[in-house]
Amino acid sequence: MVIVAILTAMVLGAGAFAKAIAYRKRAQAQLQQIDSAIVEYKIKNGSIPKNGGLTIITNYLPMGFLYSNNLPLDPWNEPYQYTNNGDAYILLSKGPDMATGDSTNSADDIELRK
Repeated sequence: MVIVAILTAMVLGAGAFAKAIAYRKRAQAQLQQIDSAIVEYKIKNGSIPKNGGLTIITNYLPMGFLYSNNLPLDPWNEPYQYTNNGDAYILLSKGPDMATGDSTNSADDIELRK
């Protein structure tokens, strides 16, 4: 009985680890797609969207990416964060802890800087 419990714990632990990796990869892929839409938006409009302006890029996202005309949530059901720094920007998923750090991003955040 003890062996079964140990094996079950090992399988469940491995499953949770695989799920965490899959979530990170999905968030990274979605950030790349959002980034591509921002680049296309900039080419057509001459500038990147203003802060909080990710909804304006929905027409530039690939078919099937949107869910009911809204940007998808990250794998942890949180909205992706977008910060415009003039000509540069940051796309961010808060990651599994669903929080960002005080002055810097927490270690589990998934970030794309351009």
